[in-house]
Amino acid sequence: MSKTQEGMAWYKKEITQQIVGLSFEVSLISYLFFYLVETLSASFVSRFYSLNYHLVFIIIFGVLTVIITSDKEEEIVPLKTKTKVRDYIFILILSIISSGIIWYKTKELGRLSLAIAGLSGLIIFFLSLLLMFDKDKSEDNNVDK
Repeated sequence: MSKTQEGMAWYKKEITQQIVGLSFEVSLISYLFFYLVETLSASFVSRFYSLNYHLVFIIIFGVLTVIITSDKEEEIVPLKTKTKVRDYIFILILSIISSGIIWYKTKELGRLSLAIAGLSGLIIFFLSLLLMFDKDKSEDNNVDK
């Protein structure tokens, strides 16, 4: 095999990896969006097609992504970013949104649904903070070495 053919084969493989990886990401994000819409408005999405078919595509693209990218020898280097105020605000907003969704799905329980939603929001908020602090601590340890 000549150098040109070898280079083209590598290029085609790289393009295939990117296409399959992107297909998996897009299908997963769209599934999560459709699932959220279906949760908030019953049978809005399932009236047109079953989300189970979409899930089959996610599984297929996920398996293909693992198979195709398994021979990559690159080491993933985490980004070195400092935690900012907007990160805390973003986590707080997402915690409030998730509390709202949990309350909406459990509102038939009455007052108990408020307690469940509030505790769930707090758990989500504090676990997110814990992950963020753990990331900052591990970055500080890597800098010292």
